[in-house]
Amino acid sequence: MIIERVTSHSRLGFIGLGYLGSRIARRLAAVGFPMVVHDRERENTKELAALGATVARDPETLAEEADVVLSCLPSDASVKAVYLGAGKLLESARPGTRIVELSTIAPETSRHIHDAALNLDVSMLDVAVSGSTPAAEAGTLTLFGGGEREVIERQRLLFHRDVAVMIGRGPADNRDVDRKSLVE
Repeated sequence: MIIERVTSHSRLGFIGLGYLGSRIARRLAAVGFPMVVHDRERENTKELAALGATVARDPETLAEEADVVLSCLPSDASVKAVYLGAGKLLESARPGTRIVELSTIAPETSRHIHDAALNLDVSMLDVAVSGSTPAAEAGTLTLFGGGEREVIERQRLLFHRDVAVMIGRGPADNRDVDRKSLVE
């Protein structure tokens, strides 16, 4: 699988615009990434739409339009539904799409999504988030990334200034990490 490097022209898709997801998405929009967003609560998309994001009617449409999909969902069931169930995200993603999964999910769920993605030539990072909504607003979250090192490195631009990143090794659910700060 060829994994493209994220650039400032990469179109980001963001699903899950609750307390934490909305703040992360807002910071990514503020640094100029073109974005398409979706949330089951349409009201949660209005702020990002005002910042120039396109609002997708469903996860399937978002996947068709995004180079990189980030999700910050409330549960394992939500993640499974979006990626593998009625949301049809994986089924709709183009080969080469990158997924950055920010939800708090079980390792088994992460492995399942990761394996399904690989079968469709889609890469996936499982990124656990440490921090709260004020930390997200300030850009000071700490992220624990699990996934292949090449996939992580090629997503580097997403983890812009003021975000400390923990780089993992191995499969998507592996959080045996080496500390690497990307703060400039």
